[in-house]
Amino acid sequence: MNIMIANFFNLISLHYICNTLLESKDFKKNIDKFIFLTVFAIICYININGASQQKSLIIFILYLIYILLQFKTNLFNMLCAIIPFYTFSLLSELIISVILNYFFGTNHFTSPNSLIYNFGLIISVILLLLFSYLFVKFIKYLQLNSFPVYCIFIFIFPLITIFI
Repeated sequence: MNIMIANFFNLISLHYICNTLLESKDFKKNIDKFIFLTVFAIICYININGASQQKSLIIFILYLIYILLQFKTNLFNMLCAIIPFYTFSLLSELIISVILNYFFGTNHFTSPNSLIYNFGLIISVILLLLFSYLFVKFIKYLQLNSFPVYCIFIFIFPLITIFI
């Protein structure tokens, strides 16, 4: 159940970033909600027994398909949306896992049934939502101030994070 909640908020975060950077397709009644719920159900089904590298690749491809179905986009704009999202997701999970490992050790937060694992998952999702919100505010600020190359600035924070 806790992984389903995390998947839901991850997809919400991706949609929020994409909604800001990309132009939404004009669907008739509730088709966009149906696409959202379908992708969410597929991601939950794939991720039901925990994460792995193969599952992460499949989920990444599902996120790309979701963006293609929901938004009018090209490859560059799609990458401008998904790279920051994945970077923020990685950063939030990394920060929480380091903090929990420091205070509680590895045994307590790797068990999906433990209270510490659930607490870490919730805090990780909150950090992801916060990073996404701040990123969108930063992009809107750049767009309002008419920076001509704001698309290049989109990659600064994720690339710095990846290199660190």
